[in-house]
Amino acid sequence: MKRWKIILSFVVVFAAGVAVGGAISLHFARDFFLSPPEPNQMAGSIMKHLQSELNLTAEQVEKIKPIVIETTREAAAYQHEVLGRIGEIFEKSDREIGAHLSPEQQARFKKIQERRPHPKDH
Repeated sequence: MKRWKIILSFVVVFAAGVAVGGAISLHFARDFFLSPPEPNQMAGSIMKHLQSELNLTAEQVEKIKPIVIETTREAAAYQHEVLGRIGEIFEKSDREIGAHLSPEQQARFKKIQERRPHPKDH
């Protein structure tokens, strides 16, 4: 076999590996970045940060922790509400767009919608 065919084969295999690895990484990264953190996880992170930055006493932690927990629960509830509203907006938009498409385009548009990332909590 000629030398250029061997080199080309290696390049094709390398490119395929990059493509597959990139697709897998994108899939997991999308889930990670689009998923809102759990309230308890967020509260723990905030408390850890406050403790390290402010050198809180045990008494201060005891008084501040419930505030942080309630704040993160409220924020999570609001986030869920906002994500629900955003979902409604996109559903309305999809219906309006679909009304202007041919049956073939509607079928392809449905596939686009299925690929669209959806937050897990919505």
